[in-house]
Amino acid sequence: MDTDSARRIPRHQHQPGEGLPAPESPINLSDQLPRSYGVTRCVLQARDPRWLHAWWEASEAEWSFALARVGANAAQATPVLRVYNLGTEGPPDLALASASAMAPWWYVPLGQFADAWLFEVPVPGCYYRVEVGLLGPGGAFVPVAASNVAQTPRASPCGLASRRPSAWSGSISRLA
Repeated sequence: MDTDSARRIPRHQHQPGEGLPAPESPINLSDQLPRSYGVTRCVLQARDPRWLHAWWEASEAEWSFALARVGANAAQATPVLRVYNLGTEGPPDLALASASAMAPWWYVPLGQFADAWLFEVPVPGCYYRVEVGLLGPGGAFVPVAASNVAQTPRASPCGLASRRPSAWSGSISRLA
């Protein structure tokens, strides 16, 4: 037996790198994806029953406009999320803005350069909505972007399943 032929890889298997095209040029760093697309938006999504995740993007012009609306103390303004708890039944049939105005809300402080935040909510199984914006030193809130409505899942299984008769309950009683 020839030891060289025993070490050869069969023809149907490829050698590492075989059949790959040669790189045309080194990677150009200017071809990276942009950090933002110039669209002002905020997206809210549930992670689990007690945690929500929000991400947003806003143009420099939007932030500048918000700083101007804060007023003379703009240097002391802090970025925050205003979180609205819309309840377990969801937002009412009223316009979403007026529904949010009637809902209880609180602030979540953000990092200065944040564009996403994970935060805890007090009640699972509720509908929530957020607005990202600036909170002035006098308590004035200036929104920059508003999110969609997101629902956190229930913290426990639904209790209705145990009270609902199953398809087998009638069959079992007929067998007895």
